[in-house]
Amino acid sequence: MAVRKKIGKQPTAQGEIKETLFTKNQLLLSERFSGKKDIINAILTDEKRYTISETENQINNFMKGKVK
Repeated sequence: MAVRKKIGKQPTAQGEIKETLFTKNQLLLSERFSGKKDIINAILTDEKRYTISETENQINNFMKGKVK
């Protein structure tokens, strides 16, 4: 059986919480965003890395946007 690794927020030596950065391709391949691949393709760029919370915020903002 495969062991599932928790990803996202990692504590640093100073006690801060540092979020892990992911590429657009990693987010597209993740189970968490499996139903939102079209949105991720539309709103994220290949060159930048994103946190889980950034990605969720961008998806929410996109979904709340007005249709032209």
